[in-house]
Amino acid sequence: HPRYPLYIAPKENHIFVIGATQIESESQAPASVRSGLELLSALYAVHPAFGEANLLELATGLRPTLNHHNPEIRFNRERRLIEVNGLFRHGFMISPAVTGAAVRLAGALFAGSDIPESDEISGLQYIRAAN
Repeated sequence: HPRYPLYIAPKENHIFVIGATQIESESQAPASVRSGLELLSALYAVHPAFGEANLLELATGLRPTLNHHNPEIRFNRERRLIEVNGLFRHGFMISPAVTGAAVRLAGALFAGSDIPESDEISGLQYIRAAN
């Protein structure tokens, strides 16, 4: 949809999971009329046959993110700590690359090697965390 980013994931028995409106909020309230209408209108615009579909569930949830909406890998060698944050809404798609970068960082830390500024394969930056 040109205005609202959404995904349509087919499941068994002609069931589809549709998501997600992206209204930035810290509210944990149920779906608002506005967010429901935006999502369903966008879905109908993508394919009018969805206009005849039954709603089985309308759910909401919070996804913690960083202000720039990009993942970060922070580390503190002295504390032997690696933090991976900021996967945002596409975490399921990028988590293999982020996990690989974190594993390569862990290997370098355990080996006592110098840590590069970024992961050679994914390009993700490694951020030195303060104590």
